[in-house]
Amino acid sequence: MAEVVEVNGREELVAHLRRVWMNEVNESGLNVTIENYGGIDERIGWDTHIVLVGGKPYGFTDGPIPDLEAMGAEYKTKATICE
Repeated sequence: MAEVVEVNGREELVAHLRRVWMNEVNESGLNVTIENYGGIDERIGWDTHIVLVGGKPYGFTDGPIPDLEAMGAEYKTKATICE
């Protein structure tokens, strides 16, 4: 089941991925990328980006998730992570 969570930057997203997928998303060799996935989804109003871990899809975000240093501490976005 997919769950929508609010994350405050990339580190929180990676921490959430580790909690949900702890058997598959481990510390060694973790390669999390976030790529544009078709633009605005009119149904939900998201600037849809796909979350890939080691090239495999794990969920979607509402826009890219930069490092906190780039956006400031107040930056938050929503992510849907499949469980």
